[in-house]
Amino acid sequence: MKAQFNEILLKSSEKSQVLISEKAAAKFELYYQELLDWNAKVNLTTITAPADAAVKHFLDSLLVLKYMPLAGSLIDIGSGAGFPGIPLKIMLPELSVVLVEAVRKKASFLKQIIRILKLDGIEVYNGRIEFFDRPAAFDYAVSRAFSELGLFCRLAEPYIKPGGLLLAMKGSDAKEQAVVQEMTACGLACRAIHSYKLPLEKGRRSLIILQKCFT
Repeated sequence: MKAQFNEILLKSSEKSQVLISEKAAAKFELYYQELLDWNAKVNLTTITAPADAAVKHFLDSLLVLKYMPLAGSLIDIGSGAGFPGIPLKIMLPELSVVLVEAVRKKASFLKQIIRILKLDGIEVYNGRIEFFDRPAAFDYAVSRAFSELGLFCRLAEPYIKPGGLLLAMKGSDAKEQAVVQEMTACGLACRAIHSYKLPLEKGRRSLIILQKCFT
């Protein structure tokens, strides 16, 4: 199963023009195995089959890098089982990452993955984002199916530096486009909307990029 996962992830990432090193691939394989082990006891995800997990969780997380080179600091709001924050950290070791997760058991899983993969410069905040006391500290805020776009923007905007970016990873972008027009009221400007298909017919995705206006 691990070999199948690894093969699908590497082939799909190559097809998507996201190159994964051997070192990163080994970490992803270990991450996947730990996800399966924990998922037998803790409800982390319903997506566990090798092909689905490789594409819908891991590759989907990495596709942000195809459209947005990241450097500096990132906060992943509603991290769940660690997507996209941990895969992005694996690919970019110098990226400073905070994972925000309100559910204690999921936060414990995130801490365990960080230990197993020996990742530095990444931490877990177990609590609601509204109570996280680090305003205007991050270059990027990202969410992956955390909530509807408007709510994510309102919750994330206080934690982003002026000129920083909010990265909303969504499904089909049709109903989100109208919401984007309302974000100017939150001090945000839409910079891009990228729509794409996942490999192996695993669905459509969109990445909505908004920038916090300078004040």
